[in-house]
Amino acid sequence: MPTLNGQDTEMQEAGGLRAGEEQRLAGVERIIESDPLNPSSPVPLYAQLATRLSAYITSLGEQGVGRLFPSENECIRMFGVSRPTVRQAITELMAQGLVRKERGRGTFICEPRMVHDIAHIFEDDMRAVHRTVEFNLLEHGEVPVPPALLPIFGSGTERLYRFLRLRSVAGRVMGLEERFLLTQFKHSLTPKVLMESHVFSILKLCTQADAITSMNAVRAAALNAHDASLTGVQEGSTALIRETTYFIDKKAPVMYGVVTFLADLYQLRFQSTIELRTKQTEEGHRE
Repeated sequence: MPTLNGQDTEMQEAGGLRAGEEQRLAGVERIIESDPLNPSSPVPLYAQLATRLSAYITSLGEQGVGRLFPSENECIRMFGVSRPTVRQAITELMAQGLVRKERGRGTFICEPRMVHDIAHIFEDDMRAVHRTVEFNLLEHGEVPVPPALLPIFGSGTERLYRFLRLRSVAGRVMGLEERFLLTQFKHSLTPKVLMESHVFSILKLCTQADAITSMNAVRAAALNAHDASLTGVQEGSTALIRETTYFIDKKAPVMYGVVTFLADLYQLRFQSTIELRTKQTEEGHRE
């Protein structure tokens, strides 16, 4: 018996949804088969599960961005674990920026975070992964020195040159830059320079220095309404705030900057060497 066109459409849509769901879950099931959970392992089950689900996300590549993630019930069924174990694993994935929850809709795979080695120039790290960095100049000009910056530039400093710009990668806004420089450099800071140059190119142009020393502090914060509006996210979204003072010869401050990065898109990385030998140990070796 023929069906109405509307019923045909509903059946096709339902069939498409079922096919999409089966395809989505098949990828997870392949991960389970190739690397099953081990209850006897000293690694907690939730951590093992998070590792397998992370591997599933990685296997999808860019095609996985925005895709619906398996639900708690689906994970319980496929992995044979408890609901608290699944929730802990998903919480771990959320902390890593791999998935996000949307109320009433489910859990979705996120766009991978940008990884930046804090010891490198950001634009160099992006170029290495074939991504283009762009700047949108919002404000620039001389301003009275903010009281909080007097300890950096000295009490004799009355004015600084300030510019504010958005930083985007591959067309996606990643954060907000606010920089303050000595006014003696203002003639070099044309709109063209500020729209096309990264911060170290600007410093090179202004100071002609061969080396710049930077002192950094990083903290987490919730975006206020103004900054959230500029970056196109919700007020209260988590951001990483990087404050940097730039010096010539390690003692003469030439710039102070605050870069606000959207935390769900950005990840800091750095390497350090810690000296473990104590003075007492060194004296013992000499004896």
